[in-house]
Amino acid sequence: MTIKREQKYTENPRKDTYQAHSDGRIRAGYKLLPEKLAQFLEALAHNGNISMSARMIGMSRSTILKFAHKNPEFRLAMDEAIEDAKDFALGELLRRGLQGWKEPVWYRGQEVGTVRKFSDACLIRYVEAHHSQFRRRERQQQTVPSLVPETADLTKLTDAELDFLERVLIKLDGDSDDSS
Repeated sequence: MTIKREQKYTENPRKDTYQAHSDGRIRAGYKLLPEKLAQFLEALAHNGNISMSARMIGMSRSTILKFAHKNPEFRLAMDEAIEDAKDFALGELLRRGLQGWKEPVWYRGQEVGTVRKFSDACLIRYVEAHHSQFRRRERQQQTVPSLVPETADLTKLTDAELDFLERVLIKLDGDSDDSS
């Protein structure tokens, strides 16, 4: 069974232009028309994802990035669009945390009303993003101080003593894994 992909993501919108590669292969060529670039920037401002936005206009991510590399003005416009997407996302977090959204209530297969839902997690993430004193601190890995000093000269120990020390350290390491 073959699955047909959506045309707008897989087919070249301008099939009349083809480019020959140096090895003789022919591939459909894309023209980066100003209206396509504007559509890309609009999509990027909404979703913040270069690959998704490029697919929406029938282009590949690499084509867009190559063009941006050659055109600093377009790269700046992309950066602004990504910042707009970040602002939109933060606004959406705040809206879902403070205003919520309506969800339908069903009873015996029929919609009987709506209830307003709020997201504490969205509000928390918004506050963390804007107020440094509320940001989650990275969990610092708790390290157990070594029982063997760094300056210890283990060459002075006998094989039996080294074996014993190894068994003790393995036992202690296994006990610390169980307690965490």
